[in-house]
Amino acid sequence: MPVIILVLSFFIWSFCFRGFLSGELALSSDAVSYYDHIKFFIESLSRGEFALWDPVWNSGVPNDFFLRRFCPYNPFYLVMIAFIKSGLPYKTAYLMFLAGYYWLGIVGFYLLARLIYRNPFFAVLATLLLLFSSLGTRLFDSFILLIFIPLVWFFYFLVRFFQKPDKGAMIGIVFATMILVTTYVPFYFITIVVSFLSCYGVLYYADVKTRWISLRDFMSKYKFFMMFCTFAVLIAFIPGVTFFFQAGEGQLALPLRNYEADTANIISVNTDIITNWGIEEDLAYSYAFNDLRQFKFAVLYVPITAIILFFIGWIAPLTRRTTFLFTWVAVLFLVFCHYSPVYYILYKWIFYFKYFRNLHFYLWIVMLPVFVLLVCDQLQCLFAVKKAKVNIVLLTVIHVGIIIYLIQSHGLITSIAAVILTWGMIMMFFLKKERPLETFWMFGIMTLAVIIQPLEVYHYLQKNSALASGGHIYDEPYQDFRYENELITQRIHYGTKWYHYCLAYLDFDIFRNYLRNKFYVYDHAQWIQDENDHLSEIEKALKENINVAFISSHGINRSMDFPTASYQRYGAVVTSENQRLQVLEFKPNQIKIRTDFPTDKILVYNDSYHPKWQAYVNDEKVELMRANIAFKGFWLRAGKNTIALKYGSIWDYVLQYAILITFIICFALVLGLNRNSKKIC
Repeated sequence: MPVIILVLSFFIWSFCFRGFLSGELALSSDAVSYYDHIKFFIESLSRGEFALWDPVWNSGVPNDFFLRRFCPYNPFYLVMIAFIKSGLPYKTAYLMFLAGYYWLGIVGFYLLARLIYRNPFFAVLATLLLLFSSLGTRLFDSFILLIFIPLVWFFYFLVRFFQKPDKGAMIGIVFATMILVTTYVPFYFITIVVSFLSCYGVLYYADVKTRWISLRDFMSKYKFFMMFCTFAVLIAFIPGVTFFFQAGEGQLALPLRNYEADTANIISVNTDIITNWGIEEDLAYSYAFNDLRQFKFAVLYVPITAIILFFIGWIAPLTRRTTFLFTWVAVLFLVFCHYSPVYYILYKWIFYFKYFRNLHFYLWIVMLPVFVLLVCDQLQCLFAVKKAKVNIVLLTVIHVGIIIYLIQSHGLITSIAAVILTWGMIMMFFLKKERPLETFWMFGIMTLAVIIQPLEVYHYLQKNSALASGGHIYDEPYQDFRYENELITQRIHYGTKWYHYCLAYLDFDIFRNYLRNKFYVYDHAQWIQDENDHLSEIEKALKENINVAFISSHGINRSMDFPTASYQRYGAVVTSENQRLQVLEFKPNQIKIRTDFPTDKILVYNDSYHPKWQAYVNDEKVELMRANIAFKGFWLRAGKNTIALKYGSIWDYVLQYAILITFIICFALVLGLNRNSKKIC
């Protein structure tokens, strides 16, 4: 019965979101950016290229920032690659992957609920309440679920290990941890785990010693296995740690995030930005949409059945587990409610609080699921009460009061129907001599009570959402080199330091017109030590295309020989392939160019300069110059030359593939060590 209900529920959920899953309705907000960057990475990986540089975004940026946001080592992306290889369009493959990945998280939540309640009825109830909440809507406007899904599995394996330690649970904990520390910002995960263990230690202090002894015995019994697990977790931290130090080197810019932050590292965030929108604002925003006919993205919503269970739960006996769940939510709310002083104290004294914002994420990835577990736990406690002690009249009054409120506030008809069905479910349990938790009728009424309101709510979401119009940036044929560039924006979220400098100090119209072409060829060079002293001169030269390249002298060998003789006033602009210049090969991490100029030249390639780029002319390594403030430049002798530009060292790619292989091995171990269904449940 539980399996049938869950499978049918997922089909119903998919039908409710058919407009988004078919691509008819548009993705919104952050979901657009994630669509683009995952597409860029997946398509590059399917061609055998682990993209560490993105030549499309703001004239080229290191791709590490985007890779850290969605865990490029997640083996589940291989499913998307298989879809694409089978001939499916990327958008279809991506949306199918999103739905399947969300379903995987829901299955994990069901298994977690089974471990907690030891009863399939309450596990199914909790799963349906979460599945038909607004959590699933965030697939199409955010990336929150990329954190939530491995987080659910982490806690499933953790609780399972607590109950009965085994290698399958341990490798599950390790694998989920690896995904979480390489997805977006690992500090969410760290804080959630610390808060969980702290609350558990206080309320279950008598069990802590027992848990520690069982862990110690397990580690002693499986030494080599634990050594591998430790290695796997440590290697998963390498990309994040590496990016943290790279972000402090001053070569990158995150102007919207790092504005007036307290540290020099670009990923640090000032409290003004952090507290601009938090848990309180999310709750207030959601309250403004209490008319569900106006329902839209980012509105916190749970089926009305959950609200009813929360109210009637107060007449149920209080258990330690209920207290724990409530305390955990309360602690997280107190810590991350920026109107309380607790957050500011932690921001001041705990270093990593300076490096993440979006405090309202805790509301979605922890508080909402734990609230669902809490109300189902309250119902289980109520159902455990002897029939004679249950106040049927009071339960009925609560339901009638909610119905009266809904009528007065012009609530949805389905909301009233859900209240009546919930009342019927509870009455059926208490008025029957045998308590029919696992009967067909009990499961059926419970399922209808949960899903009837969301069916209408999701209808209004689709009605209030925009139709998909036009393509995404990365739907363009970016894999092929284009001599002209049209993707130029004035405001950037992420870019290289010197590209941001150009946007900040050069006239945007002049800079934009200059950037429309990827190659400029000059006869003259002018050394500059301080860009600020030459801004007007550079600006004029770029505007008029004067035949001079401005070379920044920081760290460059000043003895390099530059040509000086030319009768041309203007630099040459390469607008297409010709006999003088051809692009032979173009990949995210490298480009190969062939030139044949009659005289010595300076070639400027309008792809952002970064120190990790290396230049080779005729297989001989040469010094790569920063030209025209923000771009790549190099000197070419007359005649035929083959130029190769490569990003990063071979060890950068060895490390990436080593981490990817480690993830795949761990995933295979998760499947192998958990193939026994009795262990899973």
